[in-house]
Amino acid sequence: MRHEDACRDATGVFATLYRELGLTMDDAISARILADSRGTGGGSHSRDSAAIATDWKRRLDEDEIRCLRDTVGEAAGAFYTEADW
Repeated sequence: MRHEDACRDATGVFATLYRELGLTMDDAISARILADSRGTGGGSHSRDSAAIATDWKRRLDEDEIRCLRDTVGEAAGAFYTEADW
């Protein structure tokens, strides 16, 4: 699961996660995830997830991005292409 995918389609990604874990995602859970990921949930975790999906690219400078990329190393290759960086 990629952070950006979860931000853009939180309900879909969590539905897949719940299914893979053998859990039941009922309408109340789905509605809460949708509200929190749209910034309308009112809780401390509520945010407009789609708007922050790639916010790190704007907030980090080149050295910080290079450090992040070096830290995650080869594992990132399973999730990200060269163009994603």
